[in-house]
Amino acid sequence: MALRPTYEIRIGGEKAAEVRKKLLTPFRDRFTIDVPGPDDLEMKGDLLDHEYVIERGGTEVASVSKRWLTIRDT
Repeated sequence: MALRPTYEIRIGGEKAAEVRKKLLTPFRDRFTIDVPGPDDLEMKGDLLDHEYVIERGGTEVASVSKRWLTIRDT
């Protein structure tokens, strides 16, 4: 039993990463992405604005954005 949501990312049936939501993060969502190797990723963002940034060691490696009224995701 886990106190926080945990998700597995699988590629070709093998576990590639594990995503865990951090507790006690008011107003913003924060996740840890555990990948093989020493450097895990941190994802932070705003659920209502659909804007997320993924960082490794404080350096931005990706950003995720979704508009509210579009036909496709961006």
